[in-house]
Amino acid sequence: MTATQVEPLTATFTRWNGEWMIKTSRPLTADDRITVERQVIGGTIEPVSVLRVDVTTRSGDIRTVEVAEYEKALVDGHIYSIRNI
Repeated sequence: MTATQVEPLTATFTRWNGEWMIKTSRPLTADDRITVERQVIGGTIEPVSVLRVDVTTRSGDIRTVEVAEYEKALVDGHIYSIRNI
């Protein structure tokens, strides 16, 4: 039996409907999720599952963004709205 290998992810910033979003080479899956601790209403800290993606800028720098929601599938990629972290 062999383990399933996750296809590498490439992400870049793109303008979509007048907003900055990210374009990925493949759809994001549950395997891409991580758990972070976040303060919730009431002041308690709870573990929350989020999607964070490292995006390469035009200058070659890496910027980590948090995915807000899936927007659109394209022929050459997938568009996601983002939150700054």
